[in-house]
Amino acid sequence: MITKTKQIGNVMADMSAWNNPSVGRVYEKEGLCPTINTCGGGR
Repeated sequence: MITKTKQIGNVMADMSAWNNPSVGRVYEKEGLCPTINTCGGGR
């Protein structure tokens, strides 16, 4: 079992509309795959 993340691709062809580099990432299925983005802040 792989115990780290390994990016193997990206499904977003044009990143000019997004400032978030994690948009569209595809990870190796045998490793760790971060799947939840959070938006913190507020009151």
